Amino acid sequence: MKHALGDIHPNVAAILGNIGNLQKEIGDLDAAYETYQDVLGIESYRLGVSHPEVAISLHNVATIEAARGNYDQALSIYKKVLNLQRKLFGSDDLAVAITSASMGDVYERLGNMALAVDCYEESLRAKIA
Repeated sequence: MKHALGDIHPNVAAILGNIGNLQKEIGDLDAAYETYQDVLGIESYRLGVSHPEVAISLHNVATIEAARGNYDQALSIYKKVLNLQRKLFGSDDLAVAITSASMGDVYERLGNMALAVDCYEESLRAKIA
């Protein structure tokens, strides 16, 4: 497909995203991380860094970082995602709720229950708004 469409075609990014999802599902986190990074590069180049698709790809990268136990890195990326989602969609969007809950999970793993609760409450507010 890359040969026919080129390395930065949106369909290539979509298929790579599907491959990354499968790699994550089978537990090949290193391969999933690399694939998501490829998708992020294509989407950032084609769509700009403030596009909703870029936020999704960043979220995927953060999820891999969290699964690998790189909690500080995951939180850093989730914060970028959250800021972008708030700009794009407002604070009451479902995407904001999902990212806030993901951050809550990471804070809980780190033992920071106060910040975990804050994130979960933000997620709940966005879900019921």
